[in-house]
Amino acid sequence: MERIIGFEPIVHGDDTILILGSMPSEESLKQNMYYANKTNRFWKILTSLYQRPSNTLEEKFALLEYAHIALWDIIHVFAKQVRMRKFVM
Repeated sequence: MERIIGFEPIVHGDDTILILGSMPSEESLKQNMYYANKTNRFWKILTSLYQRPSNTLEEKFALLEYAHIALWDIIHVFAKQVRMRKFVM
């Protein structure tokens, strides 16, 4: 088992919306950002709703702050089963 540590919550002092997730995807962990998988439409929807860019990490954080949105994956630490391949010689 591989121990995976998720993200800290992104919160601001005046948030009015809390979006809860379960745990980050592998792609999100690689990119170190919530909803980083290109097939996920989270950032595209927020960009469309609030007419703010979300191309960089800085723009994503600014968009969340502008929209008073907090993000939190409720499973902070989890275990991932690592599969081993057997090779027959």
